[in-house]
Amino acid sequence: MNELQTANTPSELFSGIGWTKEERLARLVDVFLAGRPETTRKRYRGSLELFASLRGIADYRAAAAAFVLAGRAAATELALATKDTMLTSGRYRPSSVNNMLAVLRGLTDTANEIELIDWNLPRLRLKNVKVKTYRDTRGPGADAVRAMLAQTEGDSPKQRRDRALLALMGAEGFRRSEVVSLDLSHTDPNSQRLEVLRKGQREREWVTVSSKTWEVLSLWIDARGDHDGPLFTSFDRAGKGSGRLTPEGVYHMTRKRGKEAGVGPVWPHGLRHTAITAALDLTNGNTAGTRAFSGHSSVNTVEIYDDNRRDRRKAITEKVSEALF
Repeated sequence: MNELQTANTPSELFSGIGWTKEERLARLVDVFLAGRPETTRKRYRGSLELFASLRGIADYRAAAAAFVLAGRAAATELALATKDTMLTSGRYRPSSVNNMLAVLRGLTDTANEIELIDWNLPRLRLKNVKVKTYRDTRGPGADAVRAMLAQTEGDSPKQRRDRALLALMGAEGFRRSEVVSLDLSHTDPNSQRLEVLRKGQREREWVTVSSKTWEVLSLWIDARGDHDGPLFTSFDRAGKGSGRLTPEGVYHMTRKRGKEAGVGPVWPHGLRHTAITAALDLTNGNTAGTRAFSGHSSVNTVEIYDDNRRDRRKAITEKVSEALF
């Protein structure tokens, strides 16, 4: 890792370096992205590229520099116009709009911290769009996961890899970002644990997996070999990149295996949804225990899964209908 990736804050990055204002402006985006997980950096870069495109600027770094140099009033109006354009186009989800706003706010916060500007964007005027999260928390269901696991039984390296990935997402409830970031060094065979980087965290935590999952994972490790590096590798014949399986690769694998198993298109987060719902079913709605299983930061999120699982509205609406009809 370079200094930009290992620095925790912009002020820490610039401490004692003595860059000129022009140099700091040129590195603004790098400093803003410094220290963030790779998945976050990729998502933020995507928003920056979109922002540049909407502004008619070819280089997203130039667009970011022009934005912070526009001044507080002009930058605020530009951020509001970007928000409005994205919402009215009908092409972007509220979460994408909110990600854009987070990037623009973050850029100005970073520029302020490294003393390029002496202002921040107004939070009240640039409020996030309300997002209805977890509309479907059931996922494809346990039967679909079983079918996909059965479909990947076999001794080929790709079958072993895909089966291990499906087990970690569909039986252990891991996010795809968590599984692709694993290295072989993040495994502990003696205690059947994985050192996982949870969403929003900077430090990894050891998580115990089931004996069945570990057995499946061990078969993949035997096929992979015991050399250092990414735990899950791609089978790219061109040999591009580091060899680490990407989140996009997991997405395409999941969709492909779902179709081959005859359960239709399945997405990685749907496997996680299924695992969490199954955990609630099998523990009689133990939300605290399920939160430990799922790695959610708040039990409130798990309670949404539980509400959807129980379908409390259906029970009430049946009673209301009986009383009125």
